[in-house]
Amino acid sequence: MSDRKVFAILVTVMFLAARLPAFDCPADSAAFVDLDTTSTSYGETVATGLCACLDFGATLSATDSTVTLSILLHENEPLRGFQFEIADNSNNALVLRSVTAGDEISSWSVSSRESSAGTAVIFGFSLSGEETVAQSEGVLLEVTFDMAGRLGEKVAFFLDQEAGVLLSDADAENVACLFPTSDDPATYPVDWLAVSEDQNPIPSVFTLHQNYPNPFNPETTIQYDLARAGHVALIIHDLLGREVEVAVNSWQEAGTHSVMWNGRDAAGREVASGIYIATLRAGDFVDQKKMVLLQ
Repeated sequence: MSDRKVFAILVTVMFLAARLPAFDCPADSAAFVDLDTTSTSYGETVATGLCACLDFGATLSATDSTVTLSILLHENEPLRGFQFEIADNSNNALVLRSVTAGDEISSWSVSSRESSAGTAVIFGFSLSGEETVAQSEGVLLEVTFDMAGRLGEKVAFFLDQEAGVLLSDADAENVACLFPTSDDPATYPVDWLAVSEDQNPIPSVFTLHQNYPNPFNPETTIQYDLARAGHVALIIHDLLGREVEVAVNSWQEAGTHSVMWNGRDAAGREVASGIYIATLRAGDFVDQKKMVLLQ
């Protein structure tokens, strides 16, 4: 069996973190500045509920093209919602693909999107008013990123303090106390990537993947697999069938390719919000995906 086939079979790997998180959440009261202008304590630091804390898993789960980060939660009292932004130091080499609810919130509604700054904006809540279990610890989320570029020797993740970290209890008060910050990020080595750089498997079938992020504003990435070399056309139309942009029109080698669309037409003008169709033609292969632009 060739090295390429071996690599294609063993695409899923695990690698240890350089930092093993010490997950210790104090059973103290969280405290925040009261920003309610109608409150008698406006502008003062007031106590909320008991602390809840976030951390990242000790390992990353990875394939040849994705990285998955576990978000851990410890709560000293039940929670009903959360919102935060995950940042990293990859210089846009990592692009948000998907977010999956963990065992702590398996029945909750979870939404995510990538911000214009490249952070992963994530929020969740229970539609039926369910709460997490007090004094428990477990996986809150599994966050998967596509590797859209080359990573350095290490990749670091942290929560954006400027965007705010919200862990909401039953009284709708923020009880977040501790979480990874830019001053103390979770750092993971990515030395394993060097092993696979020259062994990227050739796709066995033609595939047009769903763009990401979707919906998007202002940019999105369209990825596709070519089982063999040939002329490739990737054209974007509006719902009336009018050609908006020719993203690709060239001969390309077999492999996985990606192109970014910035929400502009062939003349460089911003297009209106709405649904657009990406059509890939490669030999006899034709496929389409719907993309939603929100200006």
